Amino acid sequence: MVSIGEMKRLCDTLDVAQREYLIGTYQMRVDVPSVYKRFPPATAAEIAKLEKEFGMKCPPSYRAFLKIQNGWRRFGLGWSLLGAPRPESKDLQATVKQTLGQTGAVANEQELKDLLEKEKKDPRLIHPAHHWIIGTDANFNLLLFDRNRVSKDGEPQVVSTRYIIHVECRWKNFEAYFKDVLRRVQKRVQDQRAMAAKKEAGKAVGSSSASAGSKTRVARQAGRSRRK
Repeated sequence: MVSIGEMKRLCDTLDVAQREYLIGTYQMRVDVPSVYKRFPPATAAEIAKLEKEFGMKCPPSYRAFLKIQNGWRRFGLGWSLLGAPRPESKDLQATVKQTLGQTGAVANEQELKDLLEKEKKDPRLIHPAHHWIIGTDANFNLLLFDRNRVSKDGEPQVVSTRYIIHVECRWKNFEAYFKDVLRRVQKRVQDQRAMAAKKEAGKAVGSSSASAGSKTRVARQAGRSRRK
């Protein structure tokens, strides 16, 4: 189980990588809260309220995260993490509500009712409204804890959805999900740096060639002058 100290280290490491990636790739103003933001820690009362709302105990690794910060705008790979509802994240909460409102577009009432049983046996399907939603990509996809698949140590699988009710990916717990995001963001930063270095090397070669060409032209002109 991840400690609060280890979770803080993971958060700080991802913060550095994510900022560099967003600036380098999209020229984002990561100093603007509406663009990028690590929200302040959740209180014990806020965590208890979440547990009551979703009817399940807060997973240990997620609790450690919430004690470091109550959600994260543009956390990584297009996802934002919600945390407990607060005015500063009301747009993220509204996006989740809007996404759930579109559930009827992918399944009718009877299909959704049947889905409550199907999802217990078929890991490819899930009914988001009946699970603990922890994130959104603002593109009608959600991140949630699967209450049907919880380990003995109280860690539910983390699920990302596609077309609301279809499972895109699964992780064994929140810690595994976090570390996977960190690894992939760091890989993107490495690729970004390599591309920038290659571009700079190309400029240097071009500059060197231009300089050599200029010297050659000067030498030719000097030669013609001597012949005259």
